[in-house]
Amino acid sequence: MRFDLHSALLAESVAAGVSSLPAKPAVAVTAGVLVVADDDGVRFSSFNYDRATTRAVKADVGEAGRVVVSGRLLSTVAGLLPKNRGVEVETDGRELAVRSGRTVFRLPLMIAEDYPELPALSDEHWVGGLDAQLFADAARQVGAFASVDHAKPELAALNMAVQDGDLVLCASDSYTVARRHIPFCDGGDGPTVINVPAPDVLAVLKAVAGTGVGSVDVLFDGNMLGLRTESTTVVTRVLAEEFPNIERILAAPEYECCATVSTAELSAMVKRAGAVADDEFATVAVSVANDALSVVTLRSQAGSTADEIEAEHHGPPRRLALNARKFHACLAAIEDPQVTLGFQAGKHLLKLHPGGPDVDGERIGVPDTATVAAIMGIRE
Repeated sequence: MRFDLHSALLAESVAAGVSSLPAKPAVAVTAGVLVVADDDGVRFSSFNYDRATTRAVKADVGEAGRVVVSGRLLSTVAGLLPKNRGVEVETDGRELAVRSGRTVFRLPLMIAEDYPELPALSDEHWVGGLDAQLFADAARQVGAFASVDHAKPELAALNMAVQDGDLVLCASDSYTVARRHIPFCDGGDGPTVINVPAPDVLAVLKAVAGTGVGSVDVLFDGNMLGLRTESTTVVTRVLAEEFPNIERILAAPEYECCATVSTAELSAMVKRAGAVADDEFATVAVSVANDALSVVTLRSQAGSTADEIEAEHHGPPRRLALNARKFHACLAAIEDPQVTLGFQAGKHLLKLHPGGPDVDGERIGVPDTATVAAIMGIRE
């Protein structure tokens, strides 16, 4: 095997291709990256038995071939090569030689025949398409709310549902929840709801970063979900666990009280209060009354802080204790200069919407926004 490639393109392609390397390989050869060179160019692939990633790149292929080398080592080598130089990669006996100018790295080959077959989805499995940037923004925004508790796989999932021409992304760690709608070109033959591991979707975003892609194809065969761009394909397993019913949390005909404030100012206030709070939950109290919103620390032995800003307030006064860290994460999901906080009558729950309120006389409606987040309160 022999091919030539620019150093920056090699580093970027290898970094993307190794994004599915297992942290602790059960089979030694899966610690390797599969490198395939043919008339179509070069493909770098990794596989951890839950997810497979392939990055394809155009290259000057002098000799076709298929080899496996240590993925982490090749990624390190590619990142250390001289900048803005051509690179020649070729097999030399039982080694892979990587040359750039006077710099030469030699990496031992692994047994390519032992590398497992990669899961593959084709055009016949296409079920729809998405704008790549919108999907990346939404997946990062909502995926941050997924639980990291591996004992609860249903909460470690990113829930993806097709609904009225939108793809609806949801995630929850049982204390906070986020949902976002983005436009979806529905092929009509796919599932209406699937759950995939949130880390796998975030790995997709890492793999396609920097490629300037415009769209993402969604592929599905009943057991595996594929996300494909012009240069990168990631195939991941679909979770069998049922995602919690979050509609009962997010659905509300109206609010008892709401307050609209600057997102940046409130985020800074919560961060300041959380920095002082030293209890297990970094507890702060959020109060709205008399066209003002205040944030104060609770239960802290280290000290206290109190902040107040003007607010567009509708309804009676309300107060709710919250986990400052989780509240700050909810605010990070609101990509708007203003955030509206909604309080429901008799519920220990706070919901966040981008933009202003939906008020008609004495009725405080729920804003119809593409993004919504919610956080459970703490009993004082």
